[in-house]
Formats: sequence, structure tokens, C-alpha cells
Amino acid sequence: MRGIRGSLNVSTTARRALLGQGLAHCEFDELTVNTPANQIIRPTIRHLLKVRELDKEIHKQLLVLDKELEGIEVPRLSKRLFRTVQLHSNARFYRFVLSICEVITDSLLIDQETGDLRFRDFLRDERAMARVFEEFLFNFYRAERPDLSVRKERISWLAEADDPPHLAYLPSMETDISIRRAKTTLVIDAKYYQSTLTDYYGGQRVHSSNLYQLFAYLKNLEQRGGNDALSEGMLLYPVVVQQLRLEYTIHGHRVRVCTVDLSWGWREIRAELLDLVSLSLPTQ
Repeated sequence: MRGIRGSLNVSTTARRALLGQGLAHCEFDELTVNTPANQIIRPTIRHLLKVRELDKEIHKQLLVLDKELEGIEVPRLSKRLFRTVQLHSNARFYRFVLSICEVITDSLLIDQETGDLRFRDFLRDERAMARVFEEFLFNFYRAERPDLSVRKERISWLAEADDPPHLAYLPSMETDISIRRAKTTLVIDAKYYQSTLTDYYGGQRVHSSNLYQLFAYLKNLEQRGGNDALSEGMLLYPVVVQQLRLEYTIHGHRVRVCTVDLSWGWREIRAELLDLVSLSLPTQ
């Protein structure tokens, strides 16, 4: 090009003898709004505009947004499209918006008669809500307790086999949330059910499979020694009918069964979640 723009590639300019022609080889970025991330946001808006039950005020706002995104392609939304988006550090603000777009896309159904879109009853989908609840708790503790190490982790079975390849058939163990600091390890297993407890011969009990799973995590963590040898565990559910604060000691491990009331205001929810963890990991 004539003139200089961006960064000058000196070696290429010299090799091609461009200066004698009044030219230079330059490298520079060009701004475009037609990015993969925006190509997800705009068709999501278009889908929402087809939902008849949508609030009228939200519908008006979406029409304005769609007009502002003029020039952005509207591809067919698919899981593959979501996976192709690469977000660098300067565009990480897109992550939350794209997660919302994915939830919306997964929750829309087409009316076969009219072609209109409608939302499926997402709140009654236990598997989907369990995934949302788990991710909410994980990101909450990462954001609200930066003094702690908060992560998901794989735990190896404390197992042996006469034929070592047989160990590969054991199911993997991955915690929902592992929280560590100093001399304490807390494993939180997030669960979401329409009924927090199960009925058993007229009485109510903790879900046995949940308790077995959590205990397996704690027992197999023992092999690591240190603070993991006596790690603590918590089963955490949203409140359905009653609030629970149950506590046990099982084979030397402190185990709690707790609930959080998601119908409360945000300040109350935040305080309760922080309080649950501070019993094991107090703030410094």
C-alpha cells in the first residue's frame, strides 16, 4: 500500500523492493461487526420476536436492537455455531450474553401448526435446571470468595485390579465444586429436584444416591493426605418445601445437607450462600 498503516513489515518491504515503488507492506486490523458472536445474538433476537407470549415492552426493545444490528448475518442457530465462537480477553464480556442465547435457543419449540415459537417449561426440566444451579453456585463462589481456591476436579478411585486395564472401566468422579484454603477442603455437590427429600415408608429421607456419591468423593480424597484426608462435604439443594440444615460425621468426615431459598431477594440469597461456606472456610 502507499503510505504506512498499522505495523510496517520491514523484511517483506525490503525483499520485494517496495520502497522504490513508493509502497510499503503493512499489517493492520480492520473493525467488523459481522463477527461470529454477533451472528448468534441477532438470530436469537429474531427468534424471540416470533414468540407470541413475549412481553410487549420487551418485544419493542428487541425490534430496536435488531435494527441496530443491521448488516450482521442471520445464520441458522446450532450447537456447532455456538462452539465455533472464540472469545479472547478483550471480548470476554460476550460470554454471558452468548450463554443466555444458548439457553434461549435450547428452550424454544416450534408450533407445527402455526410456525410460531414458544418456550418449553424450562423450570420443570430437572436436568437443565440442575446444570444451571450447579454453574450458578460454582461461579458465585469464584466471584464472591476470591480468597479461596474454587474449581471442579477429577478424583481418582482408591482402587486396585489384578488386571490394571480393568481400572479404565470405573466411572469418572468429578466434583461440582471443590473449595480449598489453608487446612480445609470442602466439596459441594449441587442437586436440583422437584422434591428435596424422598418418601420412604411414610417418612422423609435424604436421596441415598446423593449421599453415596458425596461420600465416595470424600473417601477417595483421603489418599491425597493433608487437608484432603479429612475433607468436608455438603449436599446443597434449592428450597422446595422446607429449609434444611442437617449435619453428620461419617467415617470422620463432616457432611452437611443444606438448602438455599431462591425465592428470596438477591441480598438474602447472597448472604445465605456465603454463610454456608463460612462455617467451613471463614473469611480472613
